[in-house]
Amino acid sequence: MLSIVLDCKVTNYLLIFGIFAEDINIMMKKKWLIAIIILLVLAVYAYIDPSECMWMPQCPFRRITGWSCPFCGSQRFVHDFLCGRPLRAFAHNYYLVLALPYLMLVILRIMMPLGRWRRRIGRVVENRMIIAFYLITMVAWLFIRNILYLCTN
Repeated sequence: MLSIVLDCKVTNYLLIFGIFAEDINIMMKKKWLIAIIILLVLAVYAYIDPSECMWMPQCPFRRITGWSCPFCGSQRFVHDFLCGRPLRAFAHNYYLVLALPYLMLVILRIMMPLGRWRRRIGRVVENRMIIAFYLITMVAWLFIRNILYLCTN
């Protein structure tokens, strides 16, 4: 009788959060699919230089405003970094030096299975102070890079 009650409590707990064994399997399949898509996109960026290719996506913020957004240069960054030119890559966008560790933690957390390490990484990724830091530095970089561009040209 006790095992039935415990089983019901666990089942109800999982139902409250919408977690089923089938859902976990589907989530893991989706994660592998996302990982494969990311690897394919990285392979394309390794072989094709976005600055010389007309069909690569362009920044809509820059097209509308004429200003470079905080992530302008990211495609060229990825291409040069994958081709083994890290210094040239960082010259395309200095903000990525600061943002890449956080971005890697976010991706790692998404790809990790449920467990202790995912919760630990989640505490860092979801920390309000860290999120505020990156938002403030991102907005600051938006203005700094465009003011520097205006001053040098």
